[in-house]
Amino acid sequence: MKLIHYIILAIALTLAGWLAFSGINSDATAQQEQNDKPYQIMVMMELPANHIRAGSTYSAGYGNARQKALRQRLGKSIAKKYGLKFVDNWPMPLMGIECFIMEVPSNVMVDALIVKLSDDKHVSWAEPMRDYGVLSAKRTYNDPLYSVSPAGQKWKIADLHRKWTGRNISIAVIDTQIERNHPDLVGRVKTSKNFTTLANSRAELHGTGVAGVIGAKANNGIGIAGIAPNAQLIGLRACWQSKSNQKSICNTLSLARALNYATEKRVDIINLSLGGPPSRLLSQLIDAATHRNIAVVAAYNKKLPSGGFPASHKKVIAVSSDGESTSMNRGFKAPGNGIPTTRPGGKWHLADGSSYAAAHVSGLLALMRECRKSAAKNCRSLATQSNSRFIIDAKASLM
Repeated sequence: MKLIHYIILAIALTLAGWLAFSGINSDATAQQEQNDKPYQIMVMMELPANHIRAGSTYSAGYGNARQKALRQRLGKSIAKKYGLKFVDNWPMPLMGIECFIMEVPSNVMVDALIVKLSDDKHVSWAEPMRDYGVLSAKRTYNDPLYSVSPAGQKWKIADLHRKWTGRNISIAVIDTQIERNHPDLVGRVKTSKNFTTLANSRAELHGTGVAGVIGAKANNGIGIAGIAPNAQLIGLRACWQSKSNQKSICNTLSLARALNYATEKRVDIINLSLGGPPSRLLSQLIDAATHRNIAVVAAYNKKLPSGGFPASHKKVIAVSSDGESTSMNRGFKAPGNGIPTTRPGGKWHLADGSSYAAAHVSGLLALMRECRKSAAKNCRSLATQSNSRFIIDAKASLM
């Protein structure tokens, strides 16, 4: 039966082709799509103390109409003072701040403006709206028999699944749109939210692939088996795929909204198979997540200093592809080359990149957390069976 499954997957791979993403730097076409929009910055201001309540969650109805109007009036006054255009505001009780989105005229020096705004007595800090990209690589070979999962051999996933499958563990996949009705993902995505400004009517390549590595169905007679096939996947679309060339990109605001949601919902694990420049706002949101015992996993980009952000964040589990030469002084390696995974259209393909290495580690963490929550005495068997330094270290930090 296994041979039949491999043949079916090989046929699907051959028909599908070898589509992938370029990595952290989006190409000229995708970047141009972003450049066509006015440049935006984010201005953070403190929420009044009496609005910050333990266990509070953001909703469209936060505060009463008068309070909302006062906050918006303050934001508009700041925009007018610095010659900016007020776009929107977003309260974050989790952080005790309100984020105001403002457009910057083309003739204004952004760096100098950020300094002035951050020195304003009404402003906590300001930062530019940055772009982030997913971390996949173009394929360099096309052998369809390479579809046998590396994790299946190296980490003995089938043996681990005899006891642990990620049951009752929630994993937020902050990425592009996941194909929820894919044969290997039907019923696997518990929640799907869109935090971009774009409609999410169609499935997208990268998020669907990352979700497949983490939580594709097992023993369903088709495709692949995810590392944590019974974990609850929370699909949070904070990135979007270019219509012209299938490259993917995210921005600071969409990522912040997704991180805020995942933290308020107290998921167990957040997967960030993406990277870009540092952000104070995103850093503080990650701090808030890890403070609540949420594990944050991010892909390492060897082309950027310290692997790029958020992999460079000290509380994040940074992951690079095994066999890849990096200057990592912390973090882990996992399978990230020739990874069979799900693709929109009910198909499968082979994928490369640290995006998929990070997805492997998120799945493994789900197994570890399931073991811990069960109060089992033999969780160390995970380390023995996987023969992985990551699992040993993860056990030490989570048990």
